[in-house]
Amino acid sequence: MRLDKLLCDLGEGTRKEVTLRIRRGAVTVDGVTVTRPETKVDPETAVLTLDGLPVVYSKYVYIMMNKAAGEICATRDPKLPTVVSRLPEKLRRRGLFPAGRLDRNAEGLLLLTNDGDAAHMLLSPARHVEKTYFVRYDGTLAPDAETRFRNGIAIPADDGDPACVCMPAELIRAGEHEARVKVTEGRYHQVKRMIAAVGGQEQLESQPGHSDHSKGRSHPAASLGGRGSGAACGTRVSLPAAGGPAAGALHFALCRLFRAHFDCSRCGHRPFDAPFPSG
Repeated sequence: MRLDKLLCDLGEGTRKEVTLRIRRGAVTVDGVTVTRPETKVDPETAVLTLDGLPVVYSKYVYIMMNKAAGEICATRDPKLPTVVSRLPEKLRRRGLFPAGRLDRNAEGLLLLTNDGDAAHMLLSPARHVEKTYFVRYDGTLAPDAETRFRNGIAIPADDGDPACVCMPAELIRAGEHEARVKVTEGRYHQVKRMIAAVGGQEQLESQPGHSDHSKGRSHPAASLGGRGSGAACGTRVSLPAAGGPAAGALHFALCRLFRAHFDCSRCGHRPFDAPFPSG
């Protein structure tokens, strides 16, 4: 790979900026100063420095973000703040995108990455990866709400999204007007629609600086630190056991990434266990 392209891919600047820095002798490869931007390097083995600081190669980036209410899950938007706009410029250059979507007024754990395969593995309904939400609602849920969730509940149409039957899910009442909802898919406003289908309505809360208060609020149950914002102590991630080497590698990476924040049904790890299993 060309040296200038590698540094650009790592977010160290635009092609023009990187070229100028290489030519003025700011870059070393394996301890030798290199001044030709077209120099070929092996990103897996080359030892790079830029302005005397090490540059570590990583093809993929995984960012764990505590999404704030009022932000939208998009890479760019002409009017509203996005989750990507919060990142430092160096990371914004890495082509990160949100792996999944939370409603504008939802807050909690969100994964940003440039790894399309990993995002697909986490989001595909066929993979049965559970996402847990903490919900506050008004009204009274039907007595058979839990059974209807387990059997696959029919939800009404919403803002152009057609009515449909959800995949089996889990509803856990957590107190008066509070519940946890576990789903393995990601339909438009799914949690709101599921709660509404059994008699509840998510509580409406105003968001400072925004005039759109028509949507309710839910919290993914694994916010950073596993506490605060009404969040539970962890979410449960269940990667398929028969997913092959790629699934095993992704499982290990995510275990390391979220080691203090979730229960893992595959290796038995639970939040705040010590020590974390090696290997």
